[in-house]
Amino acid sequence: MTNVAAAYAITYIFGLVGLIMIIRFLPRLLGINLIAEAAALESQDVGGVEDRAYGLQNIQARAYRVTNPGLVGRSLGDVHETLPGRMSVEKIRRGGEFIPPTLDLRLELGDEVCIVGFLEEFVARSGNVGPELSDPELQDTSVESCRVVPLRTKLKKVTTTLGQITAKSGCFVSRIQRLGVDIPLQGDIQIQAGDVVHLTGPAARLKQVGEAVGHIERTTQETDLVTFMIGITAGLLIGGLSVSIAGISVGLGAAGGLLAAGLVIGYLRALHPTFGRVPGAARWIFMELGLTIFMAGVGLRAGSGILETLANAGLSLFIAGVVVTAIPVAIGYLFGRSVLSLNPVFLLGAITGSMTSGASLSIVTSEARSSLPSLGYTGAYAFANVLLTVAGSLILLL
Repeated sequence: MTNVAAAYAITYIFGLVGLIMIIRFLPRLLGINLIAEAAALESQDVGGVEDRAYGLQNIQARAYRVTNPGLVGRSLGDVHETLPGRMSVEKIRRGGEFIPPTLDLRLELGDEVCIVGFLEEFVARSGNVGPELSDPELQDTSVESCRVVPLRTKLKKVTTTLGQITAKSGCFVSRIQRLGVDIPLQGDIQIQAGDVVHLTGPAARLKQVGEAVGHIERTTQETDLVTFMIGITAGLLIGGLSVSIAGISVGLGAAGGLLAAGLVIGYLRALHPTFGRVPGAARWIFMELGLTIFMAGVGLRAGSGILETLANAGLSLFIAGVVVTAIPVAIGYLFGRSVLSLNPVFLLGAITGSMTSGASLSIVTSEARSSLPSLGYTGAYAFANVLLTVAGSLILLL
């Protein structure tokens, strides 16, 4: 065990820093312009929703009088599709009386409307409606924000993309997180069960959208410690189980058991997200503190034999670490480009996910100036996180 810990300590540095260097310089060595590749992908997307995050502070309500002949006679549903995906008609006053702004209501010349959306959209598109009005009564509307977790059972009944939410509901998606990673806000992105969708809009519409696609998560600072402790206990019990194959005891171990329990609880929470709540701040301290304790444990176990290991096999171990880090990246990239014909933006994201390296993903997204690589990262990360846990036992059987 001391030798294993010492070898881990010797190869860890290049496994982390070396991977980041490879990911940073590989596109340059191959003459790939990640910025241009990402821009080309974004230009092919439909929906017109920019790859940016928005919050309540960016939203404003403006009043206009409808004078544009192109809007007269059109339903609000059509108007929402014509206007940018981050604007919606919230109030309509006709002949001095307010009328409900249903999606099938048709606009008439002279209607006074309140449009809620993002400031830069008003600057670019206000001429599409008519002259702006200063009317506190018309502009008086409340906008809120919430988080929605889509449920698998509800997504089977409706096809939900980012563009459909913004066009049909009048609510704005300001952020989507998948496996804890932000994904680009593009109109044709399919919302999946377990995603965390940050919605902004009128309270009534937020409730309608949330109930249609999933569960609305209320803002809370409490951690579901009951589910947390059940997961830890079950994971340790599962990790303690093993089977004997060819005289070798094979089991998940404590780490594998805890991962298996976490996957089960995460899957059940995606189906019914009414339990297992852990606020982001609590998750952060668990992850950071856990990683720190893990590295301290590795150092303590390796400390007694590190000098002897360095003297006997230090260079060989370091070279082995370089090979084990670099060869899979090279093979994965060649296979992805030659056989799967993947775009390098998605492919590099998938490679960083397969290496379970969030730091490398940050490098790719920075080099591409886009969050598109995260689309390749999430699926590969989920698969690799499970495979790497049992890989040690599988290798021993070979």
